[in-house]
Amino acid sequence: MVTLEPKSTASSRSAHCKKILIPALLLYMVLQSAAYAQYTESVETWTATTADTWETKDLSGTPFNVPANAVVEVAIGNDRFNAERWGGVRAVGSSHDRRFQLREPDGVGQDTGSDVVVMHVQTDAASRIQHYSDVAAEVDFERLGPGPDVCRGIQDD
Repeated sequence: MVTLEPKSTASSRSAHCKKILIPALLLYMVLQSAAYAQYTESVETWTATTADTWETKDLSGTPFNVPANAVVEVAIGNDRFNAERWGGVRAVGSSHDRRFQLREPDGVGQDTGSDVVVMHVQTDAASRIQHYSDVAAEVDFERLGPGPDVCRGIQDD
């Protein structure tokens, strides 16, 4: 059996439900996001020590403090105003050629600027990654995040 309500009662009940339901739903979404999205911004810089080879970088200690199997965000930059450079990062033991050609900055008559690419890479059980630069000390690597509270789970063979 269906009971019909006057239009004014039904619409006021609907409006009342919306006033309660929408804020409750938003609160739930915020609390769920806070439980999983813990990103700590940081900037620690290093350069390669050997040209044209994949080098292993330990991120476990100070100043990086990255835990094992964490996904790390790394900015790779070329600030050489007159030359293109190659740079990249990958998981330790990977055979993937995750390098990019970084253009020389277009400073139009100036020797300033930088060309940057951001990549994500997973650390191994010892909190290490590999990085590549075709010219040692001329490609900058900056760990942007995340910090100790990190996401996990990228697979890279």
